[in-house]
Amino acid sequence: MNPDWIPPIRVLTHTHEWGTQNRIIAGSRRRDVGYHNKSSGQIFWRDAMKIAVVISRVLLGMAFVFAGVMKFMPMKAGSIPPGDAGAMMGLMMAHKWMLFYGLVEAVSGLLLLAGRYVPLALTLLAGMLVNIMLFNATLFPAAVLPTLVLGALEIFLVWAYRESFAGVFAAKAQAKS
Repeated sequence: MNPDWIPPIRVLTHTHEWGTQNRIIAGSRRRDVGYHNKSSGQIFWRDAMKIAVVISRVLLGMAFVFAGVMKFMPMKAGSIPPGDAGAMMGLMMAHKWMLFYGLVEAVSGLLLLAGRYVPLALTLLAGMLVNIMLFNATLFPAAVLPTLVLGALEIFLVWAYRESFAGVFAAKAQAKS
């Protein structure tokens, strides 16, 4: 029998206010199992990243659910920005583009809030965010800062879910036959 092998056991890894997390450790070498070989700094960093991802996901989701639902509400005359930005928004409302944008934003925001299909929601929102950033940078500069914050949250979440996007960034992707 290999002296490094240990039988499968259930180990209490750590406890939070919201419950206990257990980890089942299958037989393997002692140095590869559990959290005993990680420093407390590594464990803290991993937990902090999980919390940061959840906070970013919820903030981005709430922002886009709110923005998407607001596009279904009738706009007051005073809420439309003046100049070219107002003309562009009026054109988009007249041709029902705002309803389409609102639907995509609301659905993507709900997916982010639910934590389901997050890479799909991030992919849908990436195009929307580029469009919103360009609109604000060229026609409505007063709203650039909130858009940059949303863009930073999007980039952080894409980085956090980078394994899900690995196929998108593959230089020589292979089709399955």
